[in-house]
Amino acid sequence: MNTFIEEENAILGWHWLSKARKLRRYHAGYGCLVVDESSPVIKVGDIVDVAPPISVAYNGLHSSTSLIESLFFQPGQICCRVKSWGHVDVMHDNSIVAAQYRQVLGMADAKA
Repeated sequence: MNTFIEEENAILGWHWLSKARKLRRYHAGYGCLVVDESSPVIKVGDIVDVAPPISVAYNGLHSSTSLIESLFFQPGQICCRVKSWGHVDVMHDNSIVAAQYRQVLGMADAKA
């Protein structure tokens, strides 16, 4: 379901980062997501954005509304509490989110 959500009505969710705390991107040559070494290190408070169109598994800043379900997509050990808004696509009973904007509200090293 594609929709537009204002920031004050943002969707709360969970997102995992690698130990490097950098964004991942799709690498066509490998056919999978890889750490984007050109990405800045993500910190609490950072807002990241991508250009529409937004579509789960295609384009967008992903998160899961369920911490348990987010473990399925876990690429690393840094667990982030995030909020997502803007152009948004949701799947799986609204548990998988791809959004235009995502802000890190908090983060913790799950292995610490």
